[in-house]
Amino acid sequence: MKTNNLTYKTNRIAPNGEQWEISIRLNDQCKNGHQDFDITGSCYEKGKPKTDQYMSHGGACGDEIAKIWPEFEIFNRLHLCDCKGRPMYAAENGRYHFQNTSFEVGRDYLRLTDKEANQLIIALDDKLYFAYLLENMGILERWENEATNAIKLLEMLTENEFINDSKRYQYEPLSDEQKKDIESKIESGYYLPYAIAKRKSDAKTEAKEKEITELRDKANKEIREIQFKLKLDVYIINFGLPKFSYIFYTHTKELVFNWSSTKITKNQFEKFDVAFKRTSMFKNADVLKVSCE
Repeated sequence: MKTNNLTYKTNRIAPNGEQWEISIRLNDQCKNGHQDFDITGSCYEKGKPKTDQYMSHGGACGDEIAKIWPEFEIFNRLHLCDCKGRPMYAAENGRYHFQNTSFEVGRDYLRLTDKEANQLIIALDDKLYFAYLLENMGILERWENEATNAIKLLEMLTENEFINDSKRYQYEPLSDEQKKDIESKIESGYYLPYAIAKRKSDAKTEAKEKEITELRDKANKEIREIQFKLKLDVYIINFGLPKFSYIFYTHTKELVFNWSSTKITKNQFEKFDVAFKRTSMFKNADVLKVSCE
C-alpha cells in the first residue's frame, strides 16, 4: 500500500533478557510540514510483565537499540531528520554545536567525517558560507542517499510504499543568487584566512569602542542627573523648604512633595509652585510636573 506514514513496531528480547518494544516511524507526526524519521523504545525487566511498574527506561533510546540490534542503526543515525536525511535546523544547529558544544558534537550532528568537519568549521562566522560549503562538499546528496536506504528498509519492514508529500524540509538549499554572491566573495578573497582574521579583529575593536562609548554615555548621563539634582536641591533649600519633604523621579521628571513623613503645608506648596513655574533656572523639559501628595 502507498502511504505517507511508515510505522514499524516490534518486540525484541535483548541478549541479557530485557524485553524491548521498539517503534520506528517516518511521518509528519508533528504536523510541521515534513516527514521525519524517529526511533524510540521501551525497555522492561527480564521475565516481568510489560507494565509501567517493570519498565526500566524508555524514550529516545536509539543509541542503545542500535548497539543491540545493528540493523536499526541507520534509523538511529537519522533520528529526527526529514525524509531527505537533513538534520533538524541543519545549518543553525550545526554551527551552534561547533561554536558552543564541541567539535565532536557538531561533527556527529551533521554526520560528517573529521576531515569534512575541519573543512566546514572555517565558515562558522558566516551562515551562508557555511551552507555553501555544506552543499558543495556533497553532504546533502549523502544525507539523501542515507535516507533513501532507510526508506527502502522501512518499506520492507512495513510492506508499504512511502509517499513523500512534504511541503518543506529541515534545510532549504541556497538560491542561485545567494550562491553567486558567495562565489563572488570567494573570488575577491573575502574568505581567505587573513581576511577573516582582519574582520574578527575589526569586530572586536568595534565592540570594544562601542562598550566604551556606552560606558561614557551612561557616566555622562549620571553626571548630568547628579548636577541637576544638586541644582534642584539648592533651589528648594534656598526657598526655605525642608530637604526631605520632596523626591524627584528622574525617569518621569516629576517633583513630588510630601512623599515622606516630612511634610509641607498647602500654603507652602502653592507659593513654591508659583515661584518654581516663574523661575528661569529650570527648562520645561527638566521638570515636567510638580505635585503634592
